[in-house]
Amino acid sequence: MSTKAKGQTMWVAAILLGATMLTWSPASAQHYTTSEVLLEGGVALPEGDLGADFHWFDLTKKGLGAETGYEVGFRFRYYFSPVMATSGSFHYVDFANFLGSDDVGGFEVATSVLRYALDLHLYMAPQRAVIRPFLVVGGVLNNNRYKDFDDNDQSYYKTSIFALGAAGGAGLRMGIFEISAVYNYNRFTTVRLDPEGRKMDYNWDYIMVQAGFAFPTY
Repeated sequence: MSTKAKGQTMWVAAILLGATMLTWSPASAQHYTTSEVLLEGGVALPEGDLGADFHWFDLTKKGLGAETGYEVGFRFRYYFSPVMATSGSFHYVDFANFLGSDDVGGFEVATSVLRYALDLHLYMAPQRAVIRPFLVVGGVLNNNRYKDFDDNDQSYYKTSIFALGAAGGAGLRMGIFEISAVYNYNRFTTVRLDPEGRKMDYNWDYIMVQAGFAFPTY
């Protein structure tokens, strides 16, 4: 091959290499979704003082007698790579009310949480895999809401307490469908839940077992 032909070949190779470098990106190379919106819902399991037995006449007990409820919400997730993502989410968590009675009538205690979270997701397989196990950890802002109602005199009391918490769990992703279980650490100190106005520590931990459907946005 002549020197001129070799030079032309090198120029063509350089141009092709340059074009490849200019058009290459992780998204184009890996062909993965970079962002998506998820609609989620499932069951909510109360732990700690939330699920402990309710004692109307024993002020040393902090149990609220909540039962298994439900949660619904949505999430925006952004992928840094095929196996790592971050997301922001909102969930409404509503536990089944405690229904009680005493000598003068019945009463009801309602508890719920407005949950705002920022999470990090780590997947054990890339997006092209059929089944993708993942781990999730995050920070949570809980708006803990309480309401009691007395059937006897039709009176009620309600309040809410914000608390910073954390969450961790695991799940499986299959196509646009995913399931997960997440434990939420939710502790706070307040005077608002004690009838005598004492400052007390509360454990409102809860577990979410949920399913979700993802809708790619890019």
